[in-house]
Amino acid sequence: MDGHIEILNNHAPIISLLGEGEITIKFDSNTEKISIKSGLIECLKNNVNVLVEK
Repeated sequence: MDGHIEILNNHAPIISLLGEGEITIKFDSNTEKISIKSGLIECLKNNVNVLVEK
C-alpha cells in the first residue's frame, strides 16, 4: 500500500486498507495528525470511519 487519499464532501463510497504512516484529520478549523501502523477507512454517505492500530 502506497499513496494518499483525500476524502471530500459527497465522495464515492470506498473501503480501503491503510498502511504505516500518518493520517491527517481536518474538521472545520481543527487539524489533527496521527501516526499509525495499519488500519482501515470506510467512506459512505458523507460519513468517514477510520479504524487504526497505533
